Formats: sequence, C-alpha cells, structure tokens
Amino acid sequence: MVGSLENEFGEGVVSENVDELQNPKLIEKIRLQFSLKFKEINKQVSALSALFDNTSLRTVNEAIEEWDKAKEAFDKKYEAAKSRANVNQQQLKQIQDTERRIGELKKIQMANRNTVSALGDPAKAYGELRARWNDAYTKKIKVLEKQCKDFSSLSNGLIKAEVKGSLDVESLKKHCKLAFAGSNIKEQKIENLCQCVLTAEDPVAAWSGILTELEKLARHDPEGTDPLPACPIIDKCDFKSSEKSRITAEFDYERWLDLSLAELEFNPVFQYCTSKAKNEYIAFVDASAGQQATALFTALLNQEGAALIIDQPEDDVDSKVVKEIIERIWTAKTKRQLIFASHNANFVVNGDAELVICCDYLKAGDQTAGTIKLSGAIDNEKIRKEITTVTEGGEEAFKLRKEKYGF
Repeated sequence: MVGSLENEFGEGVVSENVDELQNPKLIEKIRLQFSLKFKEINKQVSALSALFDNTSLRTVNEAIEEWDKAKEAFDKKYEAAKSRANVNQQQLKQIQDTERRIGELKKIQMANRNTVSALGDPAKAYGELRARWNDAYTKKIKVLEKQCKDFSSLSNGLIKAEVKGSLDVESLKKHCKLAFAGSNIKEQKIENLCQCVLTAEDPVAAWSGILTELEKLARHDPEGTDPLPACPIIDKCDFKSSEKSRITAEFDYERWLDLSLAELEFNPVFQYCTSKAKNEYIAFVDASAGQQATALFTALLNQEGAALIIDQPEDDVDSKVVKEIIERIWTAKTKRQLIFASHNANFVVNGDAELVICCDYLKAGDQTAGTIKLSGAIDNEKIRKEITTVTEGGEEAFKLRKEKYGF
C-alpha cells in the first residue's frame, strides 16, 4: 500500500498545454503550489514507507512470532484441557451412574436383609432339622432291627434277618454320581464312599461325617489361595487333592443341599439256616423253594392276627417237615383262623380241620363254574369219604398203600 502511494504521488500534477487556457500565469501558480504540496506529501509518504520496511518491522515481526508461539502453546493446552474435561465429564457420568446403582443395591440389600431377618437363622434351623433327621433315621434302623429280630424268632430261627450291611448302595451311588457330575470323579471313588457308609458301625453318623466334609469343599473358593479343608473321611476313600479341587470347582452349595436330602434306604438282608447246630446260613434266595416255603409258613403260623388263607401249601412245603408244620397248625389255630385250600390229607386230617368244605364243578367236565358239594366236620361220614376220594385217590388206593407199606 505504501509503494502504491509513492507511485501515485511521485510525479505530481501533469502539466497541460497552457497556451490554450485563460490566465496561464494564475494557473501556473496554482500548479506550482500543488507541485510543492505533492512533493511535501511524497516526502512524507517516503518517510512513512520507510517505517514499514523489514528492518523497521523486525521488532514487530518478532512480537508477532512470539504471539503465534504463545497462541500455539495456548491452543495445545486448551485442547488438552478440553480432552480432560471430556474425560472428567465421562467419569462424572460414570460416578453418577455408580451412585445411582449403589442406591438401587442398597434398597435390594435392605429388602434381602429384611427377608433374611424374617427367616431367622437358616444355618441353625438346618442344623436342628438335620439332627432330627438323623435321629429319625436312627429310630428307623432300631425299628427295622427289632422287626428283623422278631421275624427271625417267628421263623423259629430258620430265617435270619439283619439290617447291618443292608444299605441300598446303588441308590446312594446314584445320588452321588448326580452330585459330582462334571467333576470327573471316577466311579470307584464314589463306590468307596458308599462302602464307607455301608460298613460303618453307625451308617447315619458316617454319612453325616461325609456330608460335613463335602459342605466344606462346596464352600471353598477354588480361585482363592486358601488350602483345601481337611477331609479325613474322604481321604480314607482314596480321594486325591486334584479330585477334591475338581469337586470345589463344580460341586456348589445347591448340589450339596440336594445330596444332603438324599434318603438312606435300608433293605434287610435275609438268610436261611441250613444247620442250627453249626450255625450255618445261606442267602435266602439261594434256598430251595421248599426251604423258603417252610420257613415263611412257619413265620406266618407263629403270628397272631386276622384270618390266614393258604392255597395248596403242599406244592411248596418239603414233605419231610410236614409233621412239624402240622404241629404248628395245631398251636396256630388257637390264635387265629386258618383257611386252607388243599388236596393233601396231612393238612386236612392231621391238621384236625374243624370245618371241611368240598368243592366240585357244577357240571362234570365243565370247568367254567363251581359249587360247594359238601361241608361239615371230619367225623361226618360223607366228609370222610370225600376226603378219602380226593386226597387219597379213593378207599381202594388207600387200602392198597396200607398193605404195601405193611401197616
């Protein structure tokens, strides 16, 4: 702009052809004055122009550069402050959200605390109920033991019934497998646990001890640094530390509670006495059908109660012990009513039946309907004849056997 002013005022007023003008001298005078004025102006413009050269403006430029640097530094600080402000704003929002969540959790905590207070002391209540549960099991075992003893006595020692060693291991094993699912516990280890309960002098106490140790494992933090709790009973069942660690990882408190509610089932063990003198026994299921029937028949006849109906006992009862059975019938019928359906004279005649009812088909050869043919005491002639016909094969057969036997 300064250079433009110098160019504009440097030449002054351009003279024109004054010969054609009026008052040339006056005009020249004016021109001269303007020329002088413009020279003065040009001089001032040159001085002003000198103020804007690089040398003169150096201090100004240095100040401007210093300003630019200060502005750049300020802009950086401003952007950093703005970033921090954004971060702080986000943190402030997170804090506000956290405080709001804390308020909600406090309400939930208060509600849960009120619920827990209403429940009282669950651990104490469970302990009391568990003690009652174990007491009930102990009483149950005692009742079973008494019943087994009474049953053995009723069979006159032919059957020995015992509760000891009668725990249903398969049922307990099933519950344990379900509880340890996902823990990769070998079946043999579970079998060891069940055998520990089976062979214990007090199975209920042994099972309670195992549950106590499993509860410790269920409560143990698998991610923590605390050592595994002591489990002497489980250790005796050959559980390794790695297996106990897997139990703590998978066996939660809910599984423990389900396992603790598993019922111990006891199925009495029955044995048949093959020799009272030598006190020898075999499993009742291994006894012959005749031995089993004789023992059960004996137990039934030794009991008091309602009417006892027995269908064709001769099919199963060993003929060698029929005499003993008959003698028991004499005693038993004084205590309860006995009703026999039989084709064997031993039970009818030797048993001293007080009433004999003879049945027959309504029509000969037609087995679709039956009828009572005769009824009465043994001393009735017709009854005796019917007994001879049905149970002895007829009078002739009876006499023939008598002759053959030499009676």
